Amino acid sequence: MADARHSAGGARQLNKKAYESLREAIVQCELAPGSWVTASELASRLELGGTPTMRAMTLLESEGFTRPVKRKGWQIAPITKESAKAVFGAYRIVAPGILDLLLQNATEPELDEYVKRTYAWSRGYGEFQADFSVHPISYALKICGNEFVATMAAGVVAHLERMMVFSFRQGSFAEGPAAFARDAVTEAIAVRDKVRAHLALEDLIRHSELEVFKGLSRPLGSRLARIAPAM
Repeated sequence: MADARHSAGGARQLNKKAYESLREAIVQCELAPGSWVTASELASRLELGGTPTMRAMTLLESEGFTRPVKRKGWQIAPITKESAKAVFGAYRIVAPGILDLLLQNATEPELDEYVKRTYAWSRGYGEFQADFSVHPISYALKICGNEFVATMAAGVVAHLERMMVFSFRQGSFAEGPAAFARDAVTEAIAVRDKVRAHLALEDLIRHSELEVFKGLSRPLGSRLARIAPAM
């Protein structure tokens, strides 16, 4: 009985590792949007067996990140103007509430860390440039102080972060309206100015969506050249 429990626990750990590793690779666009992969390629990449890899891909399919196609393997969900509109539309609904909770509940060190992550993520913070692993919006959920809201919004935020990383990899946010809006949001959050923060957030969402659309308007070959290869 003890051996069976140990075996089941080990399997759960492998399943979790496969899921988290693949989800991170998708959100960071290391597995490029629209690319094709096979379960055996992914299992080799993860140095795990086929079973946890297949279970992870099935779970990611339920979250909208992958889709299976017979005899071709799995496709990483493409980013299209339609999917971008849907994700940004959903985020517009949840973002004001997340911002209110952040301003109300986060500590000063947590807000400082959020600002650092935001600039690290969008290539504007010194030695932290181009670190796509810091996930500032997910971090905002973590420190918002409401576990129910964080759980509810996690899927939307993960898809949003993937689209934003896609945009960053196209060279967006280095300057221009989106970068100015990002600065306005972080400055307002740093001093807990609720009115300014909400106005700046509206601008940031609008300009971020435009930057994603701009990246999608480039020829496919140009887009893929700016993103890490699938394997």
